[in-house]
Amino acid sequence: MSQIFEALHFHPMTFFLMTINVLIVLFVLYKLFYKPVGRMLEERQRHINEQLEQAAQANLHARLNEVRYSEELSNARYQAKNLVNKANDVGEDMKRQIIDEAKVKANVIIAKAEGEIAAERQRAEREVQNAVTKLAIEAAKKVLQKEINPAEHQELIQNLLKEAGKL
Repeated sequence: MSQIFEALHFHPMTFFLMTINVLIVLFVLYKLFYKPVGRMLEERQRHINEQLEQAAQANLHARLNEVRYSEELSNARYQAKNLVNKANDVGEDMKRQIIDEAKVKANVIIAKAEGEIAAERQRAEREVQNAVTKLAIEAAKKVLQKEINPAEHQELIQNLLKEAGKL
């Protein structure tokens, strides 16, 4: 074994001192750098965790706002639809009311016109009746003034009808 050590240029004392030297350097590095770097890494991890938690809360808040806004939008659409339906109903009611009022006015005008037509017809009938009565009286006067034979009687009727047609 000693030949192997010599072939490798291995000196146990150098190896021992190097091991101690490495252990001392590791101890110094651990004391000087590992704890501060560990604290820095822990602080960084804590900061990352806080940011992740804040992001999760912000995400939850955003989703709650989205749900609330969606509900409000749905409610607004429902209210708008109800307003449109109410306006349509009011419009239909007004339309029916206007049509009913127009029908009543038209019926009043028709009734008034029919009354005027009936009155005019009665007046015309009275005038015709008066005219016929006058003609009959005139014809009777003429008949009483002279004797009439059948030919004169026929001629008198023809004249009477002509005069009645002129009225």
